Amino acid sequence: MQRRAEILFCLMATAFAHPLFADELADYGCHLDEITDSYFCSTGPLEGREFVTKSEVEEAVQADKQRAKEEQKERPSEMLPPSPGPAIEPDNAATTAADAAKTEKPAEPQDHFIVMSWNMKALAGEGSDYDRAALVLSQADVAVLQEVNLKGQGKGFINVIANLIQAKTQQKMCRAWVQGANGDRQTYAFLWKENTIGYVDNDGMINEKCGETAATIRQSKKMKLASEATFYFKAQKKMFVVGTVFLDKKPKNPDKSVTDLFKSFDDSKWPVVIAGDLKLGPSNSAFNGARKLDFHSALSSNKKYWDNIWFRGATLSQAAPVNVYEKFADARQEDIHNGFSGIFPVAAEFSLTAPAVDTVSLVSKSKPKPKKKTKLAY
Repeated sequence: MQRRAEILFCLMATAFAHPLFADELADYGCHLDEITDSYFCSTGPLEGREFVTKSEVEEAVQADKQRAKEEQKERPSEMLPPSPGPAIEPDNAATTAADAAKTEKPAEPQDHFIVMSWNMKALAGEGSDYDRAALVLSQADVAVLQEVNLKGQGKGFINVIANLIQAKTQQKMCRAWVQGANGDRQTYAFLWKENTIGYVDNDGMINEKCGETAATIRQSKKMKLASEATFYFKAQKKMFVVGTVFLDKKPKNPDKSVTDLFKSFDDSKWPVVIAGDLKLGPSNSAFNGARKLDFHSALSSNKKYWDNIWFRGATLSQAAPVNVYEKFADARQEDIHNGFSGIFPVAAEFSLTAPAVDTVSLVSKSKPKPKKKTKLAY
């Protein structure tokens, strides 16, 4: 505490030599996050980075400026953008910005969404870095989480992480626990952004809004190795299913176990995304049965990892593990590993361009009336 006080005093004493006040923080896209008592940069050259003190923000800004100067010196002159020519007067002097705005094309709605899968085991202990984990998860439209701690500190995990994401993105985050067919809570959870994704509840009704508390997703008896949830992609007005799985060890009979897993999703009328740790890489022959069911691996088969994303009935744009070491280059790798990421998350971006049926005609978006509920056919 004494050392921290000395540092703060020195910072105050040198404020006029290296000023970085609140308005300047805003200029750099950074602000004080009152929830975590740290400085988060949501826009600007430091976008996505977080700092404990203002001095760290200033050091990062100065380092970026110095790096930009060095790059400018090394860059060949022919690579520089051409200098602007003289301004051209419009033929009609009465043309206004409002007139010009009328000719602009309206912004097209986003037709892709991101699914992220992440094992939460590293966030089970005290001192876990929920804040950086929230920054990673904020990139996903739908996040599927495995090995979520159900005891002690973990009881409120998805509420805490969802609130942190909301504070940083200013977007409403929905969340849900998973309940097995036997009634027990499973170590899985789902998060999704309300502005892009709706949720289809167990009564088959689309919920485009979510409450302030976590929902419960109840599983059918057929879901023995995995858990699933059905969602509604608002931009394309189409349904899709997300399944998640975690195996604590390699199955004794991989061919049968993996094939049975994928068969439990085979009767889905909607596109399916299955993500999680199967203790088998995507190139393993155990996935031959999945391929026969027309499932495809989103992740490269020549990489050696056990986290998987498989899909059917959707169009894949891109997919890869999320390298949190690169994302938080200012932090020590051992701190990242111990604090929130013993295992890198994996993410994939999809578009629902091949629906099996007209989904909206089968699902009601209004609240159900008694004895007249429109249910999904699974």
